[in-house]
Amino acid sequence: MKTLLLVMAIVALSVLSPAAYGDETSQKAIVEDLLKTMKVDQITKPVFDQVRSMMEQKFAQMGAPEDMRPILKKYTDKLVDTMEQSLSWQNIKEDMINVYVHLFTEDELKGMLAFYKSPVGQSVIDKMPATLQLSMAAMQKHMPEVQEKVKKLDDELAEEVKAEIQKKKPVSKISPQAKDTTKLPATRRAKWPLLVGKWFGSTSTKEGGKYMWIADERNDGSHTIQFRTIDPAGKKVDKIESGEWGVSGDVYFEIYKADIRDGKPVPADPTNPANRDAYKIITLTQELFVYEGMDDGVRFEARKVPSDFTFPE
Repeated sequence: MKTLLLVMAIVALSVLSPAAYGDETSQKAIVEDLLKTMKVDQITKPVFDQVRSMMEQKFAQMGAPEDMRPILKKYTDKLVDTMEQSLSWQNIKEDMINVYVHLFTEDELKGMLAFYKSPVGQSVIDKMPATLQLSMAAMQKHMPEVQEKVKKLDDELAEEVKAEIQKKKPVSKISPQAKDTTKLPATRRAKWPLLVGKWFGSTSTKEGGKYMWIADERNDGSHTIQFRTIDPAGKKVDKIESGEWGVSGDVYFEIYKADIRDGKPVPADPTNPANRDAYKIITLTQELFVYEGMDDGVRFEARKVPSDFTFPE
């Protein structure tokens, strides 16, 4: 969407100069000829192509198997159709004409029309989509660095605000006491050490493939989960997530915090409720862990494995 808006901005604001109103009817006729010459009605096509490409990349990042590609196509077509309906040339044509009439004098419009009808002007028009695409790609190269710096500043802001709030709080006269873990419910004290370690689970998919996972539950409450999906043709798709886990009574819970890609964490959206899951513990022993989704009732079974365990080939 940002790309499309940028395209429209480049087309609409190619030149900026003081406006002077003339004969509006005459100006509109010139603008319509100008926009037709500039092939503005064709400029959204590469943007929609880029949207399809972005959806392909998102599909790959989700780690979805190839047999789910029809789902990707369905939603990609819906997205592009929605954009085409709302941002088709017929829908925005009158608004674009009014922008030019408002910003440019008749002499300026005639000058632009003469330029864009020239061989050089036509060359500029033909090369503009590629110029925009390459420019966006050049900007994207710098985005990871920018995002990292923005996150650092955001964290520093949160810490500074937190520190200032703490300064303004009244000082308690009671010394804080460390939490006495011996007073925790016996069930929690018993289940926590049982869950610490590496667990392996495997199940069949509806399509006849296989879905496996290895959960490394650490004593500090953090964990890493490796997922592997194997489609009926034998193609493997791996994914790694990191987050936190815990247990309270008969409830085991997980908080998904990041994907691990090329050894580096890619943070998940902390405001997304779907990144938190709770399960009812059915069976928990030194060797077997059976648990059931609180929302959907789907049951999982995992077995304790050695710390150097990897997916079976």
